[in-house]
Amino acid sequence: MALYFPNASTCLICRRTLLKGEEYVGFPAFIPAGHALHRFSEGLFHKSCFETWSEKEEYSKLYDRFREIWASRPKNLETPEEIDAWGKEAFKDFPSVGKERN
Repeated sequence: MALYFPNASTCLICRRTLLKGEEYVGFPAFIPAGHALHRFSEGLFHKSCFETWSEKEEYSKLYDRFREIWASRPKNLETPEEIDAWGKEAFKDFPSVGKERN
């Protein structure tokens, strides 16, 4: 998850500081390198900026798909190697929606 520091973190949309008391939303690192929205992965946003952002729909679809895949993971995975092997297979076609850079 993106780290939030009041009066120091920056909204990735408007580039202004997230002030203490302002509503914000944050996301984990979930968009792979090479995707047009990768720079917004593990991002923090003013809630108002995110709600009116032109890329909100696509970003939200990607995040929903990421969460869906992650929720499908087998619960019996124990070692980092098992988790890594599962993740490589499960996310090999992610993202299946969205714009990728050529």
